[in-house]
Formats: sequence, structure tokens, C-alpha cells
Amino acid sequence: MGRLNKMLYNYVFFTTFPVIIIIQNLSFYFFPFLVSELYRKRNLLFKNMNRVDLFAIMFAIGAILSVLMSLLSPVENSFTKGIAVLPNYLYWIFLVLLFSFNAIQLDYKVIYKAAFWGVTISTIYFYTISEALGNASAFFIGLQQNMYSFILICFAPMLVFYVQEKWGQSRAVIASILVVLAGTLSGSRSGSILTILTCFLTLYSNRLNILRIGLIAALLFTGYLSMNLPVVKDTVFQLNERTYSLIYETETTLAEDESYLVRLAQVEKGLGLFSENPFFGIGLNNFNSRSYNIEGKFEGFERLTGVDNLDQLSSHNSYINVLAEGGLFLFIPFVGLLLSFFLYFITKFKSIPDFQKPFFWGLLGMAIHFYFIFALVNVFAWLLMALVASAIKYNSQK
Repeated sequence: MGRLNKMLYNYVFFTTFPVIIIIQNLSFYFFPFLVSELYRKRNLLFKNMNRVDLFAIMFAIGAILSVLMSLLSPVENSFTKGIAVLPNYLYWIFLVLLFSFNAIQLDYKVIYKAAFWGVTISTIYFYTISEALGNASAFFIGLQQNMYSFILICFAPMLVFYVQEKWGQSRAVIASILVVLAGTLSGSRSGSILTILTCFLTLYSNRLNILRIGLIAALLFTGYLSMNLPVVKDTVFQLNERTYSLIYETETTLAEDESYLVRLAQVEKGLGLFSENPFFGIGLNNFNSRSYNIEGKFEGFERLTGVDNLDQLSSHNSYINVLAEGGLFLFIPFVGLLLSFFLYFITKFKSIPDFQKPFFWGLLGMAIHFYFIFALVNVFAWLLMALVASAIKYNSQK
């Protein structure tokens, strides 16, 4: 393995196994060496720009404008909070551009291998020593449920594809079952439901035709009917009570589930903050600290009366958070970036190489999950978007 591939492997591995922290995640320290190795191969940026590159650059500009305009905010420390996170936003965009403009230089086999081992070891760590080591060590963090489930949602398709290519279809099916089980037992509803979707698509999307679509529809209908069998209900309940409630007690759960109601409240807050400054937003990193009178014009709001500091909680919604903190100058490039990815995937599906499709399936799971969690501010999401951007550029240059 050459030096470039070693740096690439280490960067992806320690991104998908993000528990070693020395001020920053360990992957951060491999990034300059990865940049250096790519620089030796060719010019880094701004050659053969496409729509994805343009939206990424616009997003960076939107982030800068949001922070600068927060200087005019009457709320104390708005600019300070924004400038503290701005380097991260610029780093993530540089990552997307770096992978896009150097797509031909990236060895995707190395990327898949690193992601496979990163997710695998993260799973072992999560279910064994995460809590104990995270509480006892200065350099290891505990892998929280939300972080772990997000790693699965983003990178499980890559793990399944790696197993499929290396050990065959039957073992890939087993790997999918284990991934879904890991997501379910973690207690995350998204981790269970979205991994089922993306792992299934990774395994079978390339084999779909009219006959198989009909067969899948019949199986889904049969599965739907069997969901009411006592043995099935008991199994779902034992695996994950929250998923059970969502499936079998949907209306009651949505009306009574505090997590869901908090999310509705934060959507109201986010839209209200957006109306205060629709172009540039309230400033990056200001959502939690900005006070807002949440009126709660939705069923079940009265159940949140006991929640302390409701208006200072996380937005639990990446789209609403971007809209509120960055306004249209940040939100439009962000949505444009995602839409560019999906439009390409839909229109070019048949011609996209099989090894690239797991990137897009992970992106699909991530984009859905974005509505239920503010997960934009971590490198997992941006590494996945960088891989999708590189796939698009790779296909245009091969």
C-alpha cells in the first residue's frame, strides 16, 4: 500500500471509528498528510468544476456571511459562537472539494476496507467497553447512541457491499442482518428502520425488474400482515420498545412521545428564528442559546410543560437548524447540494458503477435522518458527501 493509500485508509478508518480524541478526532491529524499526498499527484482544486462543487463553495460563502452578519446581532456573543465553529464548516467543504477534484486518485477499495473495519470495530466498542473506557480515559470517548446509529446509517451500505464483494452474497445478507440487529439493539429507532432500508437497497437494487418488484411488493404485503402475529409483536418489543411503539401505537406515540414533541417545538422555534433574519440567519452555533417563546400550536404540547429550558435544546433537525442559523444564503446551497446528488443518482442510476451506489444509499438514509437529528456538524456526514461528490466527478473523467 502506497503512502497515499495509507493516509486515505487511516483518515477513513478513524472517521468511522471516531472514539480516539487528542483535542480533535484522530482522523483530523491524518488529513494534512492526505492533502499533501494528493497535491503531489495533481492540482488540488478548481479544475473541471461541476454543479456539486459550485454548491459546496456557495455553502462555504453562506457560512462565512452568517458569521459576519452576526456581528450586527443585538444578542451578546453571537459572533463569538459563530466564529468558533466556522473553521469546521470550512474544513468540511474543503473535504468535499478535495475528494471531488481528486476523484481519479482515490482508491475506492481502500476506502471500503477502511469503512468496513471502522464500522465493525465501532460496533464492538459500542457494545463492550465504550461506556467504561469513555468515562475512565482522557483520550477515548464513549460512543453515544445517536453517534453510533448515525455511523451505521451513513456507512452500513459500504460495509455490506464490501462483504458482498469479498465473501459473497450469502455472507452479505448475514452482515446486513447483523447491522440491522446492531442498530435495533442500540435503542435507536432510526438506526433500526433506516439500516433495514439502506442495507436492503445495497443488496438487491441492482437486481430489480418488474417481476421482482411485484414479488417484493407481495412479500412486503405478507410481512405487513404478519406484523400483527403475536410472536412477531413480541419479538419487536423485546428488541426495541421504541420501535414497537412507533409501529404498533403510532398515533398514541406521536401524541405522547416526548422526543417527538420536542422536535415539533424546535421546528416552530427554528421557523420563528428564520423569520427574524431570513437571508443570513441568527449566526452559526446560535440556535441552542437563542431564547424564543415557543407557543406550542400542536397537539401534545402541554406534555412538555415539565421540560426544562425547552427553547435551549438542540434543534433535532438539520434542515431547520441550517435555515435558522444561516438563512437562505446557507440553506439554499445546502439543499442544492443534496438535490444535485439525488438528481444525478436518479438520472444516471443505470450507468453508475455498482461500487459507487452504496455511497448514495448511505446518503439517502442520512438525508432522511437529517430531519430527526442535527447531525450536520460532524465529519461523518461530510465524508459521505465527499464520497458521493467524488463518484460524480470520477464518472465524468474516466
